[in-house]
Amino acid sequence: MRHPSLVAMGLLCLCAGLLAAPIGDVQRLYDWSDLPVLDGGRLQEASNWRGANAGKLVDAAPGQCVLLETDGPGCIERLSINSIQGRLKVFCDGAAAPQLDIPLEQLYPDWQRWNTAKNANLDANYPQTFPFLIPFTLRAPGMKNACYLPIAYAKSVKVVWEHDPGRPWGYFTVLYRRYPANTPVTTFSLDALKRQETAVRAAANAWRKMGEMPHRLPTDQVKTGTLTLGAKAATEIYTAPGAGTVIGLRLRAKPWHVAIDRLLVLRAYWDGEARPSVETPIGLLCGSIGGARQSLVLPVGGGDKDGWYWCYLPMPYANGARLTLENLSGHQIPELEYELTVRPGQPANGAGRFCARWKRDRQVGEEKVYTLLQATGAGKLVGYNLDIRGCPLAEKYSARKSRMLLYRDGEAEASIADTALMQYYYGGWYGGPNWDTPLSAIPIMDFATRGTYGDYRYFLTDAPDWTTGARLVFDASKDELAGMDYSSVVYWYRAPAGRDTLPPVTHDALLLAPREPNVYEAEALVKTATITGGDLLVVDDRDERYLVSGNAFISFAPLGYRESITFRVPVETAGNYLLRIRPIFGPSGGLWDVSVNGSAIPGPKDNAHFNTQTYETGFQLAYTGGWMKMGTFPFTAGENTITFVSHPGYAGLIQRGILLGLDAMQLEPVK
Repeated sequence: MRHPSLVAMGLLCLCAGLLAAPIGDVQRLYDWSDLPVLDGGRLQEASNWRGANAGKLVDAAPGQCVLLETDGPGCIERLSINSIQGRLKVFCDGAAAPQLDIPLEQLYPDWQRWNTAKNANLDANYPQTFPFLIPFTLRAPGMKNACYLPIAYAKSVKVVWEHDPGRPWGYFTVLYRRYPANTPVTTFSLDALKRQETAVRAAANAWRKMGEMPHRLPTDQVKTGTLTLGAKAATEIYTAPGAGTVIGLRLRAKPWHVAIDRLLVLRAYWDGEARPSVETPIGLLCGSIGGARQSLVLPVGGGDKDGWYWCYLPMPYANGARLTLENLSGHQIPELEYELTVRPGQPANGAGRFCARWKRDRQVGEEKVYTLLQATGAGKLVGYNLDIRGCPLAEKYSARKSRMLLYRDGEAEASIADTALMQYYYGGWYGGPNWDTPLSAIPIMDFATRGTYGDYRYFLTDAPDWTTGARLVFDASKDELAGMDYSSVVYWYRAPAGRDTLPPVTHDALLLAPREPNVYEAEALVKTATITGGDLLVVDDRDERYLVSGNAFISFAPLGYRESITFRVPVETAGNYLLRIRPIFGPSGGLWDVSVNGSAIPGPKDNAHFNTQTYETGFQLAYTGGWMKMGTFPFTAGENTITFVSHPGYAGLIQRGILLGLDAMQLEPVK
């Protein structure tokens, strides 16, 4: 622990030049200098959601649900209740009267209405109850409510949700940090926060300016550069002896294409290490999921096409640092700009080293458990993003029962799980694509037409910690409709002696479309194709601009709806086969029906179809998808037909164009 006088006074750590804010200080929301420190309090979770229940509350008395009751010293770091009915009361240190008594509707102001407004005076038009300011406290679509305003307590805390006794349901998650006895803590007080109004509003303003560095010091140093990076080439963008902290990394490539997201790899080496602590494609590091940049993310993100990527998670080092970029694609990057902001001085005592690593499993196995991270030594999780592909189509969402679990220090049951780590994996609270919040969102979820799912969560004051080791897993063992292609980036801090089991990043692993058995590639398929009307061509991709498997893909632009393209596929042995396709997704895609020998996709929906349209990216064809399951069909020995028909869409869907990009098909025998 830090010396009490430094904690109480919030003085600068002379050894590091980094601010050690007191426990519960709102400055921690925007000054992340302490984020790498591993000797803080232990994060704990109180929640009534474990992937199976219906959210029924257990009341101590009718209409009185105790969410948390525990001894101090400690601090509530995140408080989420998926409802706006009733009131929240927080009693600290055994007080008879609550230190906080507020209606949930005021505790969680409407983030979506505030965020989508385009007028200048947002706070006047969407009033908030001080100190519960958007966006560090918010109500998001699907009742993804969260309050990050810290509530510290010296002796004890009791959190009560007063609700309508006739409506005893709802989900809640409380993340709180427990500190060793005698740790000095100033108990939460609304009056004290009113005296700190400047700091509270500074935190709100920092969270609202996503894409900008949340906190700077006059001594920070900025290094910039512009270079051309050839195909299959690498370069060093930063090297320094001694100690410091990279507090900001920004990068922009012109012109942008999907290879920037997946094949431009950042590596960072701290303290002379041989194996990089950071090894991940720059776009995936900065939250790009499925070719779509995430501009409404606080610690990492990416702006519009040809805009900046950014990462503002602190990266301390004590004995030298080196950062490199490698272009694994066959395409030259003619203009690559970068900007690093470095804070000189020794890291704070107990600061870990920043790690970010990418991983992919194309076949998770029968157990259907995907491990995002397995690490030894002390550490702290500060984020992840997860991309799942190859989920079955034309199925109901509600059948999905997957869970995210963090096992710490050898525990048999995960103490940090589910809603503490991710949005509900479709538990009835889905907010929809692009309904993002600063630290979490589900930017992609389309099980019905594309078989894809994307999720991210970042942690600041609520970062889970461990002492001897940790394992972060996505458990789909109870999900009959689990995907088959998983990839992720995990962000964490590790002690200098800490280790992980993540493999190195390779060109072949990053390709979205590797060659596999029983695959019909585009160049072979197009020779069998017939169309009813439109334009058909083969697009060359030998420079890996689109990341397809056979260095070419089929592009079919029909004259209009109901036009079709049919492929003739030979099969040696009659039987049932699982049909998978690997489409190209883009803003000009659309809905397509598929049939085999005249039979449509089997499933509960009429006229089941898939969708190749993405959000506008400024690039005609955005990215190649993973394998998409069409369903199991009977195939005859000899020649079979597989037909794609342009679907006219449905009410509420805006189709910008009609274009089918197809990389390959796969037939897998079903036993």
